[in-house]
Amino acid sequence: MAGIASRRSMMQYGAVAKMRLQMMGHSVRTGRGQFDIFAQFATWASYVVIGAVFAGGFGAGAYYTLHTRHITYFALVLWGLLSMWQLTPIMAISFREEHDLSGLARYPLGFGAYYILFLFFGFFDLSTIFGFAALSGIAVGVGLARPQLLPVALTGLAMFAAFNILLNRAIFAWISRWLAKRRSREMLGVFFLFFVIAMEFINPAINHMDGHVPAPLLVILKDLLPLNALLPPGLICGGMQGVLNSDATSVFTSLAGLLIWTALPALILGQRLHAQYRGESLSEAPARATAPVRAKAEARAAWFEVSGPVAAVIVKETRYLMRSYQLLYGLVAPLILMLVFTGTREHHDPGAMVTPTRFLFLLAVFYAFLGLTRLTCNSLGGEGSGLQFYFVSPVPFWKIMLGKNLFHSILLTIEIAVLWVIAVLRGGPPSLSDLLLTLCAMTFIIPANFSAANLIALHMPYRMNFSRLGRAQGATANNLLSLLSQVVVIGICAVIYFVAITHGGLWLTAGAFLIMGAAASFAYWIILQGLSGRAQHRIDTLLNDLARPTS
Repeated sequence: MAGIASRRSMMQYGAVAKMRLQMMGHSVRTGRGQFDIFAQFATWASYVVIGAVFAGGFGAGAYYTLHTRHITYFALVLWGLLSMWQLTPIMAISFREEHDLSGLARYPLGFGAYYILFLFFGFFDLSTIFGFAALSGIAVGVGLARPQLLPVALTGLAMFAAFNILLNRAIFAWISRWLAKRRSREMLGVFFLFFVIAMEFINPAINHMDGHVPAPLLVILKDLLPLNALLPPGLICGGMQGVLNSDATSVFTSLAGLLIWTALPALILGQRLHAQYRGESLSEAPARATAPVRAKAEARAAWFEVSGPVAAVIVKETRYLMRSYQLLYGLVAPLILMLVFTGTREHHDPGAMVTPTRFLFLLAVFYAFLGLTRLTCNSLGGEGSGLQFYFVSPVPFWKIMLGKNLFHSILLTIEIAVLWVIAVLRGGPPSLSDLLLTLCAMTFIIPANFSAANLIALHMPYRMNFSRLGRAQGATANNLLSLLSQVVVIGICAVIYFVAITHGGLWLTAGAFLIMGAAASFAYWIILQGLSGRAQHRIDTLLNDLARPTS
């Protein structure tokens, strides 16, 4: 077994890095690969901007708390950083691309090197990037406010960074383990669904407090204050306080306690990785079914009995959707957004920006498509190796895509109906003219979005793994194109609306939307009919992208 810093391990690290660079080099040989690299650069550029905002915000918080001699409040800055570091991947459903390193265990790779490689890929997590940016801002804030605290602060922040990285990797390593089983995957999916929904209400709850903390909450915070001294943020503050009091024992005790906290998630992560390194099998091969179970399954299947390929695709898509909490969350999230960010002025604080009532129903349509983006623009992503059966079946490929579009239309109808109910409850019933304009706009929005989604799904697909949280390779390019298509459709609707309203009023606007809707419907049918030929020319590429094992 090679040590983690031995010459052999260093060669293994270099081999993995070389492999990743070669994979990137091979990917840019195709037009899709080049666009995917461009999309990733654009995404990372936005991350840099957000990271700078985090650095400035946390740095200002650190400077203010130390400059005003409130070192105890400095722990709140660190608690905010810890929460952001651990919750960002969950709220974002992990923006990073997931890499399965279990295949490396078949090579002569020591467990220590395997452990280091697993941590190395964690440095590319969105939470880690933002975390390091925030830590840099905090370090600058400490140096400007209290330079004498900087040595202890840097030591404590370095251990705090290691603690957060190890904790984050340990959490997601165990979550990946639980997601490997269908029963635990469903339970965990429900938990994440309600957790993320609950998080959406934090901002309205804070605004409702109007800057005043309720008295019962203050009592709870005071009771928890002694406990904070034993936790990582409190230990860092204790070490800094020890420097101010010239108490070397307090400084040493605080750093030693922080080291113990850092070792705890390292041990938990090591336990999980050791099982994976030893070739843990997570097979879900079904046991032999008894006769009553078979009868029950047959009775349940009778409810879904359909005829025709289009109806069969609808049933299959329904079953896929019910087994994926990521897609279900995508459908629920727009409902929460509509509930939180819309309403009349009586639902918001004075001076708050409120969506005009006449735009609520058009906004509901866009929110509905927002929840369906991952389904419509990557409608082939869940097929996996089953994609090859589409090309050997005596069914035109366009009928398969038609079945998917009809299924998505059913979901869209339900989503819009619920969103409209929320809009009525929050903003009141619409006027007849607003309702008419929205319905006319939908004749253009729906076929235009489905036309773009079908082309993106065929030319920029990526394989979705419903048992893991990470994004697959190619998701960035698909998401960027999906966003651009939404922006184009919204922009066209905005231009038609404002030009027609300015020059002709309601009837000209409705007529313009209907004409554009007819053109979009015709274009949708032409594109749908041509999907069979496009798919035949892209068989090899599609199978390579979707039928190969996930990395």
